[in-house]
Amino acid sequence: MEMCAHRETRFGRLAIMYCCFGLIVFVFSISAASASNAGLWTSASAPTRVPGSEDWGAAADSTCRYFHPVPTNGGWTYFEYRATSAIPNPPTEGATIMLECHLYGDAHHIGQPWATTAGFLVYRISPETYTLALTPETATIEPGKSFQFKATVTKQDGGAPSKPVPVSVKVEVDPISGGHDHGETFATRPKGSVAPASGNTVLPFTFAATEVSGTHTITATCDLCVNKTEKATVNVMVPGLTTLTPSTNYVLVGGEAGKKHADNHWLTATAIKNLKVLVKKYNIAYPDGPLLRLNDASLIWGGKFDIAGNWAGEHKEHRRGDVIDIRANQDITAIPEPNFKEIQIFASQSGGAFADLHCNPPYSRTCPVCILDTGSNRHFHVYLLGK
Repeated sequence: MEMCAHRETRFGRLAIMYCCFGLIVFVFSISAASASNAGLWTSASAPTRVPGSEDWGAAADSTCRYFHPVPTNGGWTYFEYRATSAIPNPPTEGATIMLECHLYGDAHHIGQPWATTAGFLVYRISPETYTLALTPETATIEPGKSFQFKATVTKQDGGAPSKPVPVSVKVEVDPISGGHDHGETFATRPKGSVAPASGNTVLPFTFAATEVSGTHTITATCDLCVNKTEKATVNVMVPGLTTLTPSTNYVLVGGEAGKKHADNHWLTATAIKNLKVLVKKYNIAYPDGPLLRLNDASLIWGGKFDIAGNWAGEHKEHRRGDVIDIRANQDITAIPEPNFKEIQIFASQSGGAFADLHCNPPYSRTCPVCILDTGSNRHFHVYLLGK
């Protein structure tokens, strides 16, 4: 056996490095993952001592010995740490290493120990711990559009996991969000989708919105992570809509309490401006006539306006806050038929708006038919930003 030794004395301390068949002598430490033996732990976290085991030094594999000199009574005693259980290569999470401690009486004695301790030093390779992140935490997109998200798993102490970590995502929707007070009374609400819905470690995915506005919640799940779930909020909406406030110049109808959509007068700022010009022109021309009855515009966040509350139906153009209906049926509060031509002229003079007369199903827009229509649904469908 070839031996080599080095002795250095400073401030009463002596360090000895001993090589056996090219093996490295380590400075005494409770850490099993010093820089010198880092290669032993290439596939898992550094081992940590099991609480309650005796704390005697550095770990060794099943063929190596590591020494540390300890001065006793003017001489030197050597601790030898010999693994009594095989160390898997590469180490696996949860593996346990048992180290037996032997004592030697002098610096150059290589033989049987004159004393053997009764205890064992136990090290366990700690499992990796993971953290889940979902980015971004919030997003706002328009109906029918899509948005990119990412679920990412990292080691809790930083860096990428040493093995694939499963992660999945799903989406739910608030049934009454976006102005749909009816919720799921008449039918199940459609919701956005996520794809792909599962993967490993890093999962980029796409959220695709439907034409119905509202609040969606994306939940990412990682069963192996410390934080099992993370959430992100997606608000599907048409941006920039403003509610049309009550006025003595017109009457708001259709959004009464208890209706399927109690808040139905949302428009863009430009649309409101053009509408008020139209209302003013009409009121000047017909000061004794009934005030204009302003019915459905858009919902609070725009998107699909399902009149019947079943997530289907007409009102396809009431989605972006640029259209409003004005009552023109046989009711005494509606626009009188002799004024139909004038209301269309006033609309064209109000920022280029266009007033289109709509009738009952099959929604014929031929003027003679509409004039003779006695149904309750006849109205002017006004494109406030032009058609």
